[in-house]
Formats: sequence, C-alpha cells, structure tokens
Amino acid sequence: MPNKTDHSSSALVTIKDISFSTSNRTLFYDVNLSVHQGEILAITGPSGCGKSTLLKIILGIEEAEVGNIFLSKHATISYFPQIIKDMDIDLSTTVHDLFYKTRGLVKIDAKKQELEAQLTKKNINLNTGLVSYQNILEEFEKRGGYTIDNEIGRMLAGLQLDSKKAPNINPQTTLAEVSSGQLTRLLIGQALFSQADLLVLDDPTSHLDISSIQWLTNYLRGTKQGVIVATNNLSFVNKCVNRVLEITDFGRVLSFQGNYAEFLEKKTELLEAERKKANAKLADYERLKATYMKFKGKGIFKRSASMAQVGRALQTRMQRVQNEYQNLPGSKSVERTDRVRQFSFECGQRSGNNILSLKKPLIKYGKFIGVSLPDLEMTIMRGEFIRFTGSNGTGKSTLLRAIYRSAMSPDYKPDKGQISLGENITVGYYAPDIEEVDKEILVLESVTSIMIQKNEGHANSILQYWGFNKNDILTKTIKQLSAGERKQLAFARLMAQSPNFLILDEPTDHLKQNILNRLIDALFNYNGTLILVSHDQEFVNKLKIDKTVFIPEIKAKSS
Repeated sequence: MPNKTDHSSSALVTIKDISFSTSNRTLFYDVNLSVHQGEILAITGPSGCGKSTLLKIILGIEEAEVGNIFLSKHATISYFPQIIKDMDIDLSTTVHDLFYKTRGLVKIDAKKQELEAQLTKKNINLNTGLVSYQNILEEFEKRGGYTIDNEIGRMLAGLQLDSKKAPNINPQTTLAEVSSGQLTRLLIGQALFSQADLLVLDDPTSHLDISSIQWLTNYLRGTKQGVIVATNNLSFVNKCVNRVLEITDFGRVLSFQGNYAEFLEKKTELLEAERKKANAKLADYERLKATYMKFKGKGIFKRSASMAQVGRALQTRMQRVQNEYQNLPGSKSVERTDRVRQFSFECGQRSGNNILSLKKPLIKYGKFIGVSLPDLEMTIMRGEFIRFTGSNGTGKSTLLRAIYRSAMSPDYKPDKGQISLGENITVGYYAPDIEEVDKEILVLESVTSIMIQKNEGHANSILQYWGFNKNDILTKTIKQLSAGERKQLAFARLMAQSPNFLILDEPTDHLKQNILNRLIDALFNYNGTLILVSHDQEFVNKLKIDKTVFIPEIKAKSS
C-alpha cells in the first residue's frame, strides 16, 4: 500500500486504521496516530510485537493489510534502522562526506569551488558568474555550510567519536576503517544531522553508552523536528518524549500524551475502567445463568408452553449479554501472564581453579591501538564474577573479544602481553553485534543444535523461559525474529551450551523488564565464572560481583 500525500493536514505523518498480521498472529490492529513538528513519539512494546514493522509501514518499506498512511507533501524524512545491514552503505565514503552528503553539501561545495575557479579566468562573464556564485553561496549558507565542521565536531563528541574517545577517526577516515560500533554511531549521527522534518529512529540507544544516551536525550528535547523512535529503553522514553504508543502482547495499541510515567498512569486508569465495565457485564451474565439453571433444575420450563418460551428468552438474553461481554475491551488481556519454569545458567563440566590470566595485553588494528593495559596483571579464579568498567573507547569490548578468541583458538595471541586460559574451560560469549550464521533454521533447531545432549523438551523449556511462545518456537526461523527476539535467543543458546565461563558484553541493552529480571535470576545462581561489561548499574547491583576492574583511557593513540 503506497503512502499517500496529504495536502491538507498540518501533521508530518498521519496513520489511519493500520493493521498488520504475520502467518502466525496479528501484530497490531486499528493503529491511529499523527506526528507534528516538535512532537516526539515513542513506540514501545515487547520484542517481536511489530515496532520495527510499524516504522517500515510508515516509511512505505512494508505494506499494511488495511489502513492508510498520509505523508505531508513537503516533509523530508531521515531513517535509522535497527539492523544496519538494511542500509545501503558505501564503505569507501569518508566521515567528512557522510555528513556533507546528508545535507546535500558535497555537490554544492564542489559547484562553489568550480565557480570560484571560473571567476579567476579572463574570459568569464563576470556579472553572470557572480550571480551564479551568489546563488550557490546562499544555498551553501542555508544548509549550514559555514558552520558545518563545528556542527560535525559537536555531533561526534556527543556520540563519543571525537579524537579523544576515538583516535582512529578523522574527517578523511573511510567507513571501512571504523569498528562496527563506531559505524553504527556514525550512522545515528548522520540521521540526526540531516535536519529532516521527520526523524525515524529504530532502537538507537542500544548502540550508545550512558553519556551518549544522555546527549541524545538532550538533542531530542531541543529539536523542532517530528520524531518517531522505537525503543524499550523506558528511562530514555521517560526523559524526552511527549507521546507514547505501546503495542501490547495481543496486538492492541494504546497511546497517550505525556512521558512514560504519565502513559503508565493513564493506561492503568483506562484498563481498570474497562475491566470494571466488563466485570459488571460478566456479573449480569452469571446472574442470568444462575437463574436459568435454578429454574431448569426444578423443571419449571417443562410445565407449560409459556414457561418454555420464558426459558428460551432467558437463553437468548444470556447469549446476548455474553456476546456484549466478549466485545468489551476489558474482557481481553493485553499482556501475557504465562508462568514459566525457573532456570539458571549451569556448568556442563567443572573447570580448573585458574580460569584466566591477563598480563599487560596490547591489541592493535593496523596502526590503531584497540587495547593497551600495561599495568594490568591479574588471574581470575573459578566462580568469580568480574566486572570491567571504564569510559567509552577504552577497549572493554575489544578485550572481551580477545579473551573469547583466546578460548576458541589456542593459536591466538595479543600483539603484546598474554591472555591465557586455564584447563577444561567451556566459554559462552554474548555481545550485541553477534549474529547467527544460519538464519534459515528454526528457533528450536538453533538451540538443540548446540546442546551437548539433544533434548527438544529441555530446549523448548529454555526458549519459553526467554520469552518465546510455543508456536514461535516451532514455526519461526531466525530471520523472522525481531532484533529483541534475537537477543533473547542468544541467551537461550548460551544457557543450552552449559558453559563454565560466561563472557557478557552489555547484555541488558535493551531488554524488556521481564526478560531482564529472568537474566538476573539466571545469573544470580550461576556457579561458574563470569566476566561482565555493563553500564547498567542497577543490573550490576543485583549480581554478586566479586571485583570491579577499571580500564583506563588509552595513552598512546597509535603506534
């Protein structure tokens, strides 16, 4: 269904009666909303509920089953997707050109330089040349050409990509030369930098650290753009949005003005009022049913034709009241309340006492230094929970990847120093950018394939613990999962591996609350060894961390 142009409404985008279903279930129905300039709309809901799908329908990337999308005639749109591979990225583009292109300044700057060169020629028509030059200067200024480099600098600093935090990045760095995390943040910056009328962001905070999330929050608070952001980062939502739309577990959509705290208050009031109304109707039905059963038990309806007619009338009325009850929104659940069996991460085999030794590791990417810890010498013992912490860009994730590589390949060595694993180590590794190799296999097969003892029943229970319903377990392939569901699947696979050494890099970005609680429970009783990187202090406080290791900033930027 193509988007339609709205010539009359002041809204940037208007959605009317949109519904969408997969082969298995209805994701959402009867969605109605509009977004105006200066309005920030958050779309929330459990993993797999259809947040990303709704964004794609708004943008015309996917089609809804019913309903219409109306876009303002002159509105420009900038989009940051949840999955970066969905973008057509030219990795040979420089950081300079990435930002200049999004403002349309690459061609304008080239034309300006061309006209400047022509004006120095003797045979040029000076009047005509100056008029053209003046026009291009006005367009250059209109698009921020005279202040763009300072703007880019502020944008990169906010995203922790300035020379202090990311010494490998300068204006002439190509996108092929940056890390996956840095690329993602650059693309977020590009979307923000475009100055589009409507900014559409899909789960942007899952790629940012605390300081960058705060910077993004402040940016959105001050923008005059219309913004639609899909996210389950409720703290972020509470601080910067002025309207919330939630897609519930069973496809109903609830939307109210205000931040998330105000949304919750209004949602609770609405659902409670609906439940009271539905319960009153149900009580009417139960009273009618009790009367009918009482009279039927005494054989009153068989005494005469007129009493038989009374009995039929009671049945008709009961059916009508029951139908009225079932059609009331308060008779239907909006959130799942499934009870699941409790699970913990478990060790499949006992490891040796010494798990990991680190001695002054240094890791380079070409000339760029990713990790430099000349003062670090430590041994991690069996059963210890260790947290690595430090500011963005200090190499925490790089260190964790190196530890994992050392565990998986005895031939791997850091550029300097030592990373040594102990005996009988089985490693489970989680990082936000890790993806499944084969996306065509079923969710259940993805878990059973890595189990020491193939047990579909146990795999099924693990998947249900991590939030999957029985139908999705048996019918969905990995490529059909949302990004949030893929994170949940990653935890299920870790649990099925039964590792005695867990390496977790930012595992809580951004889980819905019930899955986060299950992760805490699963880790709390784990009797193996854990290395953790997490900026979520509330999450960390609920674990039994034995030691926190601070990773300082890299002193030497390159070598």
